[in-house]
Amino acid sequence: MSAAEIEAQLRKGATEWNRWREKYQLTTIDLSGTTLENADLRGANLIGVNFSGADLSGTRFDRAIMSDTNFVSARLRGAYFIDANLNNAVFVRADLTGAELSRSDLRGADFREAELGGSTWSGATISRKTRLHRIRFDPSHRSFSDGSDTIHLPRRDRILNWALIRIAGALPLFEVSYLGLTGAILMITGVGYLNGSALAEQFDRPVALPDRLLWLLLSSFLLLIGSSMYRLACPPRVQEFSETQWVEQHGRPRIQYLAESTIRKWQKSTALFMFSGGVLGLGLLFERVWVAMSYVIAELQR
Repeated sequence: MSAAEIEAQLRKGATEWNRWREKYQLTTIDLSGTTLENADLRGANLIGVNFSGADLSGTRFDRAIMSDTNFVSARLRGAYFIDANLNNAVFVRADLTGAELSRSDLRGADFREAELGGSTWSGATISRKTRLHRIRFDPSHRSFSDGSDTIHLPRRDRILNWALIRIAGALPLFEVSYLGLTGAILMITGVGYLNGSALAEQFDRPVALPDRLLWLLLSSFLLLIGSSMYRLACPPRVQEFSETQWVEQHGRPRIQYLAESTIRKWQKSTALFMFSGGVLGLGLLFERVWVAMSYVIAELQR
C-alpha cells in the first residue's frame, strides 16, 4: 500500500483510521516526509508510525495512542498532545515550538536536541527513561507559565534527586570532612608515636586515644567520600544553581533543570554516604555538647 493511500485514509479522521488499521492489521506504517498540517487525529491509533521529517504543525493528537511513534526531525509547531500516550515516542531534533503536552504520558520518550520553545507541560508524566538531554528553548519561552512545575515524577525521583542532595552538598562538607579526617589521623599517629617512644616510660599506663575519636574518623571518612562523589557526579547546573535561582532569577526553563536533577548516576550512593556520615557526625557533636552542658550545670550547682 502506497504512502499516498495511507495518508488519504488518515485524513478521514481517527474513527475511520482506527477501523481501517484494525481491519488490515498494519504494524509498519511509513509516513515519513508527509504533510498533515492542522489534521484532526484525536484518539487515533498511531502506534509505531514513522512520521520522521513530516510536517504536522497544528495537528491534534489529543488522546492518541502513539507508543514507539517516530517523530525524528518532524515539524510539530503548535501541535496538541493533550492526554496522549507517548510512551517511548522519539522526538529527536523535532520542532515542538508551541506544542501542548499537557497530561501526556512521556515515560521513555526521547526529546534529545528537540526545540521546545513555548511548549506547555501541565500534568505531564515523565520517568527516568525520558530523555531530555540538550533540549532547546528560544528566549521567548515563558518559563513561569509552561506548566513544568506540575510534571508528575516517579515516586523515587520525587524523594531522591540531585536538587535535594544539593541542600547538603552546598555546605562545605568536603572541607570539614577533610579537616576532621586529617585531624583524627594526626592524633592517632601522635598517640601511637608517644606510646612507642621513651616518654611512655614516664607514664603509669599508655596514653589513651580521645573518646569517640574512631567515630569521628569514620564520620569524616564517609562525608569525604560522599562530598567527593557529589562534586564529581552532580551535574554542574544543579551544583551552581537551585531550582528557584534557575527559574526565577535567570528565567530559564524548569524542564532543563529537572532533566539534570533526576540523573541517577551515583545518586543513591552519594546520598547514602553523605547521610550516614552526617548523622554520625551530628550525633557525636550533640553528644559532646550534652557532656559540656552537663559539666557546666554540675559546676554551677556546686
